[in-house]
Amino acid sequence: MRYSHGSVAENWQKITSHHYFCLAVTNSLYCVPPCLYYSEGSSIKAIGLNNKKSYPIVTSGVKSYSLDVLTKDKCLFWGDVAKNAIRKVNLTNGHIQDIITRDLGVVDGLAVEWVGEYIYWTDYQYQRIEMARFNGSYRRVLFAEEIDHPRGIALDPAEG
Repeated sequence: MRYSHGSVAENWQKITSHHYFCLAVTNSLYCVPPCLYYSEGSSIKAIGLNNKKSYPIVTSGVKSYSLDVLTKDKCLFWGDVAKNAIRKVNLTNGHIQDIITRDLGVVDGLAVEWVGEYIYWTDYQYQRIEMARFNGSYRRVLFAEEIDHPRGIALDPAEG
């Protein structure tokens, strides 16, 4: 594999027989997998499990109890308690997008279902479990009266 002279890239991917592109971006947003993502204070960060390097993902204004990553699309979803929203960040360019912004309490748990492309979350304040498409459409309340202050959530897309 050939590297360009003076390149700061550490991880090159082959896209054709003669061309390569660099996964590492100059602002160090992208953590080369495998990665561990976590919220800390008012930010979201990642740690590369192979290189133990820390990567800032969202650097300020975040209050999150829940997050999940969609590796195939290189994005991360999180429930932002400070903004009463579910948000998404593109892990390669840092673009942040609001997904759900209305009628949302405290998102205490969030899970990405990558097969059907849905997000599921628990709302501790309004005592319900909801779901929506990755873009926020087709939002549904799944459980409201049957549960009391739900917190964490996990999915098994293979088994339903």
